Amino acid sequence: MGPLPSLLDASYDEKNQIFTLGNEHVQIRINLQEKIGEGTFSNVFFCISEIKPKYSPFKSALKIVADPRHSQAATYLLREHQVVHFLKDHSISPRSLKEKSWAVFRFKNLTCLWEKLYIGDLFDNLEIFNACPLLKRIHALYKIIYTIYQCHACSIFGFDIKPLNILIDEEGELVLSDLGGCTHQDELGTKSCVAPPPLYCIATKGFFSVTDWKKAEKASEKKDWKKVFTLGCQRDVYALGKSLLILFEESSDMPDQIYPLIGRMCDENPEKRPHIITVRHLFAKVTFDLFLLAKKQSRR
Repeated sequence: MGPLPSLLDASYDEKNQIFTLGNEHVQIRINLQEKIGEGTFSNVFFCISEIKPKYSPFKSALKIVADPRHSQAATYLLREHQVVHFLKDHSISPRSLKEKSWAVFRFKNLTCLWEKLYIGDLFDNLEIFNACPLLKRIHALYKIIYTIYQCHACSIFGFDIKPLNILIDEEGELVLSDLGGCTHQDELGTKSCVAPPPLYCIATKGFFSVTDWKKAEKASEKKDWKKVFTLGCQRDVYALGKSLLILFEESSDMPDQIYPLIGRMCDENPEKRPHIITVRHLFAKVTFDLFLLAKKQSRR
């Protein structure tokens, strides 16, 4: 996937809480407003930004390393920037991944990631999501599933999938976030691997099973990286299934065929879980059936 991105240098006006970076032609001013999110590796701030001399002030978000003493914190932030750009450059589901972050920079020992502002995460906005028509909800989830399928096809795995890491944008679309712990299969066993297996299973306190942990640990000890990759993909399916359970637990209109699939996705034995292709196919079929039903009802 290549080296981590290089960092720009920035200055900071502590009194007015403004970061400034750029060159003699373009200057970026990022004015911190309030903290809107807090995670293991970074905090997220709502900002008002300007790009001089041409652009009017606009809303944005800034991720700042939570604890610079944490050895992996800055790496995870840079890794997220790297993974999103890699996937976008390979034309992978542009609507279901975060927008490319605009800049990564540093001030003293702090690493910062400047990016698009989203409304919030799915966990805190579940009522808004459940108020949407069923077809819109299923289709939005299908695009998330399709994105994961495409990433696995590109040998990228180890997503920290949970409702807290699925964001809602201004148009009501869902996007995957917090990609800093992802791993490319070719990086397994090398220094480029950000979260050495099986640590990726629990590094971010996400969904994992004990069986996943034990199997990944054994495969890592044997340096069986192909097996680790397979287990990583199976773990993503498990985390996705657990997330869908949370999303559907208060919903009374979900199609019946989805629930047995989720049960299999959450099986403690990774070998009994369906492949992401199977999950993708079922959600595609349900989306199409709901579309035909809505079209039929509109003609009445």
